[in-house]
Amino acid sequence: MQSENAKDVLKSFYKILADSAEAIYFCKDEKELFSDAAKAIVGCGLFTSVWIGAPGKDKVFKYFAAYGPGSEALKFIKIDISNTSEKQTLAASTWKDGKVHFSNERLNDPFFKPHLEFLKKFNWKSAATFPIYKDEKLNAVLAVVSDRTGLFTPETIGLIQRVVKLIETALNKFELHKERIKFDLYKKRALKEIKYAALHDTLTKLPNFELFEHNIKQLQTKAAKSKKSLCIAVLDVDNLQIINEKYGRQTGDDILFAISKKLLLFVKSNNERFKEHAGEQSSKEIIIPAPFIPCCPSRLGADEFGVVFLIEKESDIDILRFSIAELQKELSAPLYAQDNLVRFTISAGVSVCSGCADNLRLEPDTLIRMANQALYKSKSMGKNTINFFDTSEETGIIAYYKETKIIKDALASKEFILYYQPKVNIAAEIITGYEALIRRIDKDGNIISPAEFIPVAEKSDLIVDIGDYVMQAAIKQLEMWVGNGKEWMISVNVSARQLQKPDFLKKLKNALNRCPSVPAGLLQLEITETALLTDLIYTKEIMKECKDIGVTFAMDDFGSGYSSLIYFKELPFELVKIDMAFVRNMLESKDDMLMVQSIISLSEIFNKKVIAEGAETKEQCIVLNMLGCGYIQGYYTGRPIPAEKVIEWANNFRLEEDFKKWLSIRLDIADFSLALAYAEHSEWVKKIRKLCRGEEVSIEGEKIKNYKLCGLGLWYYGYGLKYKYLESYKKIEHEHIKLHDIAYKTMRLCIDGEYEKAQDLLNEIEKIQEKIKIYIMEIAFKIGKHSQ
Repeated sequence: MQSENAKDVLKSFYKILADSAEAIYFCKDEKELFSDAAKAIVGCGLFTSVWIGAPGKDKVFKYFAAYGPGSEALKFIKIDISNTSEKQTLAASTWKDGKVHFSNERLNDPFFKPHLEFLKKFNWKSAATFPIYKDEKLNAVLAVVSDRTGLFTPETIGLIQRVVKLIETALNKFELHKERIKFDLYKKRALKEIKYAALHDTLTKLPNFELFEHNIKQLQTKAAKSKKSLCIAVLDVDNLQIINEKYGRQTGDDILFAISKKLLLFVKSNNERFKEHAGEQSSKEIIIPAPFIPCCPSRLGADEFGVVFLIEKESDIDILRFSIAELQKELSAPLYAQDNLVRFTISAGVSVCSGCADNLRLEPDTLIRMANQALYKSKSMGKNTINFFDTSEETGIIAYYKETKIIKDALASKEFILYYQPKVNIAAEIITGYEALIRRIDKDGNIISPAEFIPVAEKSDLIVDIGDYVMQAAIKQLEMWVGNGKEWMISVNVSARQLQKPDFLKKLKNALNRCPSVPAGLLQLEITETALLTDLIYTKEIMKECKDIGVTFAMDDFGSGYSSLIYFKELPFELVKIDMAFVRNMLESKDDMLMVQSIISLSEIFNKKVIAEGAETKEQCIVLNMLGCGYIQGYYTGRPIPAEKVIEWANNFRLEEDFKKWLSIRLDIADFSLALAYAEHSEWVKKIRKLCRGEEVSIEGEKIKNYKLCGLGLWYYGYGLKYKYLESYKKIEHEHIKLHDIAYKTMRLCIDGEYEKAQDLLNEIEKIQEKIKIYIMEIAFKIGKHSQ
């Protein structure tokens, strides 16, 4: 297959992935899923027809979905799996052994000889069938037909299997998709209800964590006036994940919904009792025999609920403990869900805020954390228990309170500053912009890393205050640069909490209005998938409004998840940032290398710029550029620097001369196997390194012993033979054989516990590996396409 054709095929398959992901995301049921997936596959232009089906009770294939000319072939061609002859159809073979089967010359298939006229009519020349599994059981067969011969290679089959994985994922998590938010459906109603939705749980309609915090704050004021104490109880459904896995997510949701109803009844009935309006009560109602009032039933997380008690005096705590135990017992009563009788237990943690002024100063977030600490103790004691927060464990809470105070004080005293890391177009050797990265300078002048304070800030709205500061400071810096004739773009990170705040857009507009000389297009907002998942409808609306005023967006830490393809297609991102975890490990991990290449190809198909974050070495930058990623943000091109040094640094910025010779080199898609071979080879060398340190690693001894079986060996004696005329290619063999011999001896020494001897051999391995790397880079330089 010619390289250009291979590239076209790859692009077509990424279109399948994107369209299939969209179809899966929006589908309502299994029938629609199969139908839309079939249309998406045919829509890429590579295939004539697609059908999905399975044998019925009569052991003859019936189709669930079909698309394309002749796709309803099952109406005319009987595929019977009871046929025991060796010559079976591809679909019957796949159903029989659960494997992929294909034919690149369909017209020559003996089985279809009676149907030759039909095949010619619809130009069916090649076909392949793929098993589709649901809950680890064979569910259906996907049949793909093309009017081309020779299309089904190991590479194209592997790519179709990725589409099958998307379908399988949707089947296995279908109940979850029933709860998905429908894009742009009833848009006006969604916008009106967005405030309510932001403060209430979707499933149970109970107040969520944010509203729970707000209600506690209000009750603290009420308690202070009436000299009452506050008790916060957090209740957690034990092993909900196991219930979901065993019975299905819908069963888990039914349990959560039933618990929410019981909790509401508990609060309502007891409030009516104390108002002396109880009336006639059901035997199912839970009445607490004590002078305190429950309120604010809420759902705090996936399997957590919360409720607040106002009590007259702390001496009533023992009675409260008894009452919570009764509530716990009622909430954990066995339930019928989805025709299953499900038994489960509930653990609880409680914190107490007495009526004294000092305790009432505690933040609601702190009180909830105290209750959670008690809950974790209940879990560690075997679950199904209740624990009250122990003051001896208060050290952690106090430490958190102190840390948040330090952050608040630092914001007030302007101890935070921004550093700027350059983003470089290496092909043009120009700086395209900077990412604003926050640092804290303490009173002694020490620079405090964000790793020290961001995790603490993310647990509360402090992360919003920090985000607001960064955005405002970055825009002011843009104003200074524009005044100096430097129109660099600045990107700032936006957290999920910050983005979801109703006044986010207003704050952004105000900050830009205060600096009228700054074009809004110089500000870019970096958003992670976490922020998108919080509320996709709201996020999409906010992004549109920001884009209307000129602000652009980057998708930060782009990585895994088929939902990411939806973001790619539907949301107005200008730039995609490859997660630094993939970039840093790409030369030592085949999977990371594949991920990086896939993101680059996907970005190209959707006409989005892509930048690699975290590139620290020259080799990483060279390979990234070869794969088509010419934008770099990492230590190799520039470390974060304070604002006052940016212009001077930019004026002196130069790429190394030795590096520049690589900038015109592009690795053809057909030669990508060389990069993968090297990454896989480096991966097991890295494992040998870990083995010498006494770490436990999973390593295939046979691949170490036999140099022809490792990734590099398979390439060298396979596809790589086309380059045997190159001197660098010839040099690899001797070093490669030598490396495997030493590596196998090293592995045996480690197994025998002789790590000191193994370490001596490891040094030799490192030297040989460096030589091989040089030879491979030389090959890449010679075989790469030189762009003009």
